[in-house]
Amino acid sequence: MRSPMVATGKLGLMLGSIALAVPAPAFAPGFILLDRIEKGAWQLKPVGGGAPRKVCVRSGEELLALRHVPRSCSRYVVKNAPGELTIHMTCGAAGHVRTTLRYETPRLVQVYTQGLADGSPFSDNYEARQSGSCD
Repeated sequence: MRSPMVATGKLGLMLGSIALAVPAPAFAPGFILLDRIEKGAWQLKPVGGGAPRKVCVRSGEELLALRHVPRSCSRYVVKNAPGELTIHMTCGAAGHVRTTLRYETPRLVQVYTQGLADGSPFSDNYEARQSGSCD
């Protein structure tokens, strides 16, 4: 016969595992990497060539969904560390995206993003540099 302590311990472990699978609410505070970068205008230069693009970074979350509107997406935090942030977003019929930001300095971040946008697959890598203030 098992003691109640053993059964409770296993149940607690199971419930703890289930809690880890719950998605983070959209735009929850506390992304360590985003708190470390400078806000303002950022230039995203495609790795391997291509035309750069500009993004006004107010919270840092603008770098997470370069092809989707984040407010219509559910979000799962894969990794939230000082040097790396990985988010997977599911955006209904618009598609899904997995983005990893790798911190280098407060003004330099590597952006790796891939997924499906409006029925088309994509995979983009950018070197993102803070370039001034937003106009």
